[in-house]
Amino acid sequence: MEGTLGPLNRGVPRYTLLFVFLASACNSASPERRVPQWRAVEDTRFTSSALTNVADIEAGLSGTMYVVPADQPHVLVYRPEANGLVNTMTQGVTGTLARPTAVGSAGGLLWIFDDATQIAHLYQGSGAPVVVNDLMVRAPKPGNGKLRFDGVLRDASILARIWPADTTPGSGILLLRITHDVKVDTIAFTRPTATVLVSAVDEMIVIIDDELEVRKDSTGFRFTKINLVGDTLYSNPWYYRARGGPPRDESATPTHYSAAMIATDGSIHVGTGDPLRGDTRWYVFGMIGKPSAWFEVPRYARLHAAGADHVYGHHSTEQSILRFALAKR
Repeated sequence: MEGTLGPLNRGVPRYTLLFVFLASACNSASPERRVPQWRAVEDTRFTSSALTNVADIEAGLSGTMYVVPADQPHVLVYRPEANGLVNTMTQGVTGTLARPTAVGSAGGLLWIFDDATQIAHLYQGSGAPVVVNDLMVRAPKPGNGKLRFDGVLRDASILARIWPADTTPGSGILLLRITHDVKVDTIAFTRPTATVLVSAVDEMIVIIDDELEVRKDSTGFRFTKINLVGDTLYSNPWYYRARGGPPRDESATPTHYSAAMIATDGSIHVGTGDPLRGDTRWYVFGMIGKPSAWFEVPRYARLHAAGADHVYGHHSTEQSILRFALAKR
């Protein structure tokens, strides 16, 4: 029976602080000087008319690129060693894909989320469908707002957030975990500017958001790592000197970061600035929050995924997907 999310496990999480690591460079006016710079060198490019608009990319451990074209009923599979497209995934576990919008991996399986049906399909590495996850469909509907998908966990439970119908920059957005018995647990509260990521390495949740403290000569973001019951492992700010001001996209809520992703080795990558202005710098943090490096990509690159030694994205003005090798120093 369909209900509301009101009475279901809405207790506020404990937020017990287990571990706090404050990056030593946070107080520096030029934190880039405190961590090494990596070079991002483009080593792979695939061009196709099917890549006009890319919604998401996932990178497999072998370097396979799973590409979700926007508003298309399929996922394209590219392998650099095969020099191009090797498969077009059109079949879900039940029927065909309608409007896939996100792709990722959990527990050794690939998942594809179909926004049209609100179903996550799980596949083997070969592309063979394994199981369907319809927890978003079966979950109680929020009374005032919309349930939005964020990711799939190793046990195939779903992370999602409730976005109020009248969302404002100050709105509190509930982050939920929906388990197999359709039990709904509140894990945390986020803001509309936050990005929620799941690490496939330790299955911890990373939340990227603007840093509220304002500094005269720099801007900042905060990355917080929590476990599945909402306990905080660390919550670190990172400041940098902004180049070019806030993002140019007036339709989006301005943030102090442009994108974020977790690599297959568990490291956290946060991009800053607006690529249209030429600001394409990314900061890399280890699993425990320590700053590792920074790198820049060409202004045309929009990154979606990261491996241990590569980052993956699409070209903003050409019909191409890209891979960059990270030359670490």
